Amino acid sequence: MLYKLRGPLSSTQSLLARPFIKLGVSPDQITVAGAVLAVPAAAACALGWSKLAFALALAACVTDFLDGAVARESLSLIHI
Repeated sequence: MLYKLRGPLSSTQSLLARPFIKLGVSPDQITVAGAVLAVPAAAACALGWSKLAFALALAACVTDFLDGAVARESLSLIHI
């Protein structure tokens, strides 16, 4: 059932990824931003600040949604 969303989500990811590519933001930078956002999200959750925790967790999820799209759109290579 979720496979039906692949087409619309893929095109949305591509549209959202383009500004990051134009700014020169790498997929790794987006991933790190998501990890950084997850820490205060967890802290806000622990402190009972549910609205802030939700907003930060949502922002972290968006970065996870975008990092792969930026990698695909910019044809970035992973250097190990």
